[in-house]
Amino acid sequence: LPVACEFVDTIVPQYLADLVSWSQVGPSKCQSRLYAELSSGLSMPVGFEAAAGASEMAVRAIRLAAQAHPFIGVSKQGVAGVVHTTGNKDCHA
Repeated sequence: LPVACEFVDTIVPQYLADLVSWSQVGPSKCQSRLYAELSSGLSMPVGFEAAAGASEMAVRAIRLAAQAHPFIGVSKQGVAGVVHTTGNKDCHA
């Protein structure tokens, strides 16, 4: 059963990623670097929805999500620290 969602924090996605087949970043979060960096670590396609007339923001977010990033999060061992992503090549607008 395919499941889609919008992740709104940086902690929960690692625990739910196996259950989700597609994720979205809404127009209010599309401008946030944090959500592009979060998307770079997800193992599913991510759609970036831009506000009307702001498609350039979605394109920037997609390019940013395709790159590797370090950010503060929770490691696989459950310890707070610097997490490194590999980039997500499956992002779209």
